Amino acid sequence: MASYNFDIPPPNGESLEMCAERAVASFKEHVEPQLQAGKNIMIASHGNSLRSIIMYLEKLKVNVVFV
Repeated sequence: MASYNFDIPPPNGESLEMCAERAVASFKEHVEPQLQAGKNIMIASHGNSLRSIIMYLEKLKVNVVFV
């Protein structure tokens, strides 16, 4: 099983925290308005982005989602 460090990025990379901020901001801007308008939405993305969106929607703590 992978081990995650949420707030420290790999060299020349993006931390999971940075990924979460970007994914949730995009979800709020592009997906939530469509859902509120009654539209069906399919999201296809990298696992870490999806985990971040689930964390936001379910109001989960980082240590529950990124173990």
